[in-house]
Amino acid sequence: MAAAKGGSRRRGSKPECQSPTRKAVVASRYAARSSPPTVSGSHPRSVPAPPRVEYALTGLGRSLLEPIGALGHWSAQYGDAFVAAQGRHD
Repeated sequence: MAAAKGGSRRRGSKPECQSPTRKAVVASRYAARSSPPTVSGSHPRSVPAPPRVEYALTGLGRSLLEPIGALGHWSAQYGDAFVAAQGRHD
């Protein structure tokens, strides 16, 4: 979602992974187009096959950017301590 905050994106223009997540996982998440509350997709009828689909965040999707960003900042700051604490309690 954060990658789409700059505007609409075509399916082939996936952002590069900045974490160790495998590219296949990222591709499968982008391929899952059934996220109606947060992502919208449309294709112009005048485009020849295959259709060109551009994805953009809806207002509801954009409203998640701030809390997701805050969670990312928190995990960057406290992630190691969190994992260590989990290990002590397992």
